[in-house]
Amino acid sequence: MADVFEAGIDVHYLVNVAGRGWCKLMRARRELRYVVGRLPVVSPLFRFLMDPGGVTAEEAYGNLNMGAGFALFVPPDDAPNVIEVAGRQGIGAWVAGRVEAGPRALVLEPLGITFTGESLAVRG
Repeated sequence: MADVFEAGIDVHYLVNVAGRGWCKLMRARRELRYVVGRLPVVSPLFRFLMDPGGVTAEEAYGNLNMGAGFALFVPPDDAPNVIEVAGRQGIGAWVAGRVEAGPRALVLEPLGITFTGESLAVRG
């Protein structure tokens, strides 16, 4: 991670996508809409958890990382630099989406799933 900062990349926000799944992207307490257009390939492990157990994609992405580890939010012009720095460390990285002004939400476009601010409430 230090390499990203040493490269002078303007990191606006970063988050570990684990334990609460993709909803963690909405942890910043701002009215922002996170639109994800590219998701990681679902590994056989996650497919195994979903298919036989009848876990929906919404439940899976709302609670598991589904193959994503860490998300960095940077200006669009810095994205290629992040990918390059990650690659030098042997870490796969890609541009997953964009952040827009708007009501607090996470939109997983490939799945047609939208989580809203209320999705951050603790599930019982």
